[in-house]
Amino acid sequence: MREVEASEAQAQLSQLLDDVEQGETIVIVRHGRSVARLVPYAAMQQSEAVEAIKALRKGHGSITVDELQSARDEGRK
Repeated sequence: MREVEASEAQAQLSQLLDDVEQGETIVIVRHGRSVARLVPYAAMQQSEAVEAIKALRKGHGSITVDELQSARDEGRK
């Protein structure tokens, strides 16, 4: 994971987007504090699907195969 100052990110946004599109995650830092993270969209969708599966488990205790496949497929849309 690469860190980039906000001023640099502003000047090089197009290149940063190209890097993220290739799978890199970039943290944008301002005054030494992390303020944002650029992640590939596909990775974000997978993360959301995992959270949905966890929520299902929490509410039901166990998950059926159909519920699991539905949550998995939700991240692929």
